[in-house]
Amino acid sequence: MSRGLLAWAAIAAVVAGISFIGGRALKGGGEAAPAFDLSAPGYSPADTVVGSSLGGFSGFGETGGLEGEAIVAGRVSRVGLDSVTVAAPGGESTIRLTGDQRLRRIEAVDASALTVGASVVVIRKPGTDQAASVLVTAVP
Repeated sequence: MSRGLLAWAAIAAVVAGISFIGGRALKGGGEAAPAFDLSAPGYSPADTVVGSSLGGFSGFGETGGLEGEAIVAGRVSRVGLDSVTVAAPGGESTIRLTGDQRLRRIEAVDASALTVGASVVVIRKPGTDQAASVLVTAVP
């Protein structure tokens, strides 16, 4: 064998030996532990106001929002005696009408519609505290 090859083999043996000894010295003792906290508290609702997230809703229903909890938005494609079909980019949804739902139409109003106790959805102008639009969903 050549001297160069013997030198490389000796260096490799020294590095392997140091790595083995260092690995044993740095090894933690005791049982293996999980990578997450087992004593963490369970889910708790976010302290948010509806409309403060970028999507306008928190997604878990812990805060009040528009009536119904689930929103289907799109264009009416069919109207039946007891149903309405709404077409959206993701497909069509047929919703049964029971007769006890409230039908509403959005109309332009002035600031007098904003009264104490009114339910509203406010969309902010990005990066400001100014309103881009306000939807009054219910008045007291």
